[in-house]
Amino acid sequence: MKNYYLLIVSLITFNLTMAQTDFFPVYDGTFDGTVYAQTFTFPTGAQAWAGFANNNTSIYPLSYPNGGQVSFKATVAVDAEVYFRFEANPYPDVDPAIVTANVLLLASNPAETVYTVDIPADASNTYNSALMYVVTRDVDVVTSEIKLIQFDTDGITELSVASPVYDGTFDGTAYAQTFTFPTGAQAWAGFANNNTGIYPLTFPDAGTVSFKATVAVDAEVYFRFEANPYPDVDPAIVTANVLLLASNPAETVYTVDIPADASNTYNSALMYVVTRDVEVSMLETKITQNASTASVDDLTANSVKMYPNPAKGVVNFTSASNADLDVAVYDLLGKEVLRANAVQSQLNISSLNPGMYFVNMTQGTTVSTKKLVVR
Repeated sequence: MKNYYLLIVSLITFNLTMAQTDFFPVYDGTFDGTVYAQTFTFPTGAQAWAGFANNNTSIYPLSYPNGGQVSFKATVAVDAEVYFRFEANPYPDVDPAIVTANVLLLASNPAETVYTVDIPADASNTYNSALMYVVTRDVDVVTSEIKLIQFDTDGITELSVASPVYDGTFDGTAYAQTFTFPTGAQAWAGFANNNTGIYPLTFPDAGTVSFKATVAVDAEVYFRFEANPYPDVDPAIVTANVLLLASNPAETVYTVDIPADASNTYNSALMYVVTRDVEVSMLETKITQNASTASVDDLTANSVKMYPNPAKGVVNFTSASNADLDVAVYDLLGKEVLRANAVQSQLNISSLNPGMYFVNMTQGTTVSTKKLVVR
């Protein structure tokens, strides 16, 4: 009987998972003063040949019969070296290959200094694998605007420019998307998704945004979906703020609900960092659209069900793992008004005044944020 029950649960979970639709945004479109950077690290313990592979396959094949150049902006807190390698094909069919000289990145240089390095000429071959290597271990290398330039016959004129995305880690390297909302940026400044292949988005049965995040200082982010890019933004839906805690482990998984909207489609996905001057490192951002069967999506792994909502006196929690929760409740100004650790199934909220709150629920390394209405 127990095995039969487990089979039924597995089938339900499988069907729910199959019913969902996942989209993967790329929030590298800055506007009104925000700062985005790609951060690369070659940590102690990584293999000596570990590096970063380009995942923008549309740039292939590459050829440099008259040579070329790699141009990029970089920022480092400690001097570091990088180099670039172009291979015939992804491993193991890598030969022939060409390699640039090492580029010395100086901590004494201003942030976002432009560096260039020559790509040797090769009139015989084409390349379908572009790699970047960080030579110096345990230094965060922040880069942006990487360009692979192919020269014309004069060896000077730019014949073509390719834009690689070196987010493919291998053999122990670490990559993170770093987002900053600096002092001086407009109050509405944020980050736009540039992966237009995910549009249009619809959420007739609601959805979620999940992502891994790391912060050195507590920070908040939220997500907004608009009918079209500015200025034709209405209608729009907005998630609750997600509190990212510096006390959480690196790459903690956070999730936040997307409100249901059965009437509209969205062609603009934005992310906002609420807290100024904090670098927010994010990975594996995923937008999930629930299917019509997903009204019980909270039974799936990494999700917590909170009910009733609206609530009065107490609120209940259930999850697939039934593990204890650490719960923090925040008012609309972001002030923590209630905290309880090791919550098993129920939280007393009788001390809260009627109104809207945000509830952060931490279960292991997974954090979920939901809105709660207290009556």
